[in-house]
Amino acid sequence: MNLQPLCSSPHVSVYYDSSNDWLYVEWEGNITLPVAQQACVQLARCVLARPYARVLNNNAQLTSVDLQVSAWLVYHFMPHLTLAGVKHMAWVCSPALSGLSMVKTIMHWLPRLEATVFTDMEGAVSWLQQRRSPAAQPPRPAATQAQLAAVVADLERAAPSRSRPGVLK
Repeated sequence: MNLQPLCSSPHVSVYYDSSNDWLYVEWEGNITLPVAQQACVQLARCVLARPYARVLNNNAQLTSVDLQVSAWLVYHFMPHLTLAGVKHMAWVCSPALSGLSMVKTIMHWLPRLEATVFTDMEGAVSWLQQRRSPAAQPPRPAATQAQLAAVVADLERAAPSRSRPGVLK
């Protein structure tokens, strides 16, 4: 992987992997609902900048996730990934957590997104590499970009207020 940092906060780092042409999201620590909301705002800002058809979501370094996080993800964040242009997601679960069933439940609620859960990074990378699109991801239509910008603004307003971590770009 050739990772170029896009944004970072204490619990999530987002990179563009230029070798594989996908977004790589790495989570760590204890994820509470406010932490998840703030981190997802950072992630939303990254996908607003340009479309990414594939996402490698790595939860291997998570130590815990509050129960209300999954419901928030299902209803307030994940449905917008297809609007952002995400078509394929490989989700690596933490071996330290018993959250595999939670992740599978989240994936069940995302029928328009081809997503698979993995317990190892190698399997996730291999699966996602097989989903390479032959053509470059086209820019979003202006109407879709405006709709996505409105979603990001809504997420920003709804996220708990605190000093927002900066974007590294």
